[in-house]
Formats: sequence, structure tokens, C-alpha cells
Amino acid sequence: MSTNYLRALEEMALDSAKPHILIVGAGLAGLTVAQCLRKQGIPFEIFDSDPDLITRHGYAIAVHS
Repeated sequence: MSTNYLRALEEMALDSAKPHILIVGAGLAGLTVAQCLRKQGIPFEIFDSDPDLITRHGYAIAVHS
């Protein structure tokens, strides 16, 4: 990993305020990241080009906590 990336992670860990994360894409990866953030209590928003996420076809994800 690059040292700039690691330095940014360290700075985020030291910061007491939780960041607000923007997730681009509501596919499997985006929804998985959202679930992980939700469990950590980190606020987030998901943005996707598909205007209707309810009728999306092709795959599904079920996350149980």
C-alpha cells in the first residue's frame, strides 16, 4: 500500500468525528460496504445510476445481522 494511503487511514483513526461516506454504485460491493459501515455506525449515502433499485434484475444480496 502507498504511504499516503496509510497516512490518511491513520489520520482518520485519530480523528474523533466519524466521516460521512459516499458510495458510488449499489451493486454487490457497494451494498456490502454500506452494511459494514452501518454496523460501525458510520453515516453513508449510496448513489447509483439506476433510478429504480427495487426492480433491478440480474442479482440479489441478502445480509443478515
